[in-house]
Amino acid sequence: LNRELNKLRIEVMNAFRVPDHRLYNKYKRYWRLFLMPRESLSSWDYQPFKLFDWLTNTGGILDYLLDKNPLLKETYNLIHNLRESLQENDSEAFKAQLAQSKLVKLPSGLRRVLRTFIKLQSYIGHTF
Repeated sequence: LNRELNKLRIEVMNAFRVPDHRLYNKYKRYWRLFLMPRESLSSWDYQPFKLFDWLTNTGGILDYLLDKNPLLKETYNLIHNLRESLQENDSEAFKAQLAQSKLVKLPSGLRRVLRTFIKLQSYIGHTF
């Protein structure tokens, strides 16, 4: 899941390389925020960050970057929902997220990963 999220982030980042170099630098510098769990992102501690002209926090930076590309935002939400359901051992939420993923437009690499999860769902269910 992390690899596919990173691939999509790099595609989006490279799309901004020429038209908006500042945004490209923000995607490049704050790549780790995409992989961090949502609970560990700060949303109340405002401070100055490089490349931002205003006081913000890590949650605000991630929201800003996700708002620039709807496909990246949808993919991010799906991946983190799947990850949370795995960490909480919630098999029903995991199955619901897999079912919901069929309705959303996603990158082909992530579709491949989700097809594998669906194919191996009975084995994954035994781990909960």
